[in-house]
Amino acid sequence: MTETTITSLQHEIDQIKSRNHRVELEKKWETSFARKAALAVITYVILGAYMYLIGAERRYLDALVPTA
Repeated sequence: MTETTITSLQHEIDQIKSRNHRVELEKKWETSFARKAALAVITYVILGAYMYLIGAERRYLDALVPTA
């Protein structure tokens, strides 16, 4: 093999390692507690506002049901 081929292969390996690292970070975010908590808070706030707009009596309690 020539030096150019070895260098090219090393570059491809580095790119693959970089992509794998990025994918692992995305997986960690998808399953993280922080993401789940953020989605729950956003859902609760939006549904609480919606319940307020439609005049629900127990709006904050009712907003918990779909959030859970």
